[in-house]
Amino acid sequence: WGAIIIQSEIPTYMSEIMKMDIASNSLLASAPYIATFFMCFVFCFIANHLIVNKYVTKLFARKLFTTIGMAVPALVVIVLGYLPEDAKIWAYALLIIAAGASSAMYSGHSANVFDLTPTFPGIIKGFSNSISNVFNILPQFTVEIIVRDETDQNNWSIIFLMSTALYISTNLFYFIFASG
Repeated sequence: WGAIIIQSEIPTYMSEIMKMDIASNSLLASAPYIATFFMCFVFCFIANHLIVNKYVTKLFARKLFTTIGMAVPALVVIVLGYLPEDAKIWAYALLIIAAGASSAMYSGHSANVFDLTPTFPGIIKGFSNSISNVFNILPQFTVEIIVRDETDQNNWSIIFLMSTALYISTNLFYFIFASG
């Protein structure tokens, strides 16, 4: 949910509320994705270092990096929902931070499938991704219903609070019940 909101709906928010013309600057538009790419390597290196040197268990590392990848974007979307229009630079910097931090999940729950089933991780990952992709329409549908006026920051704040609630609740569920 949160990743779909950040990837597909935040650009509209940045355009309509923050009055940023991101589309005219390809470097600016690609910065969150570049941050995700580079931070993925950083988080994977750190997670591997912690596990190999036995600073933490593999399961704790999965939970820790999932939490980082969900908590930072959860905080960012709350802040984004209340930033004034003149805080454009802060808004975009926070978006880049959220995108970069979300890549920690690759060392978290995304890698956990290899711990659970080392023989068939591709099948399990493909199956779980297929199921999750069915629900990817829900965030956009919800935005369509709640955000009737794309220039109304209060409507966007509702979406962002919902995203934060889902980030926190799903992370809490994973933290409690994950195994591997």
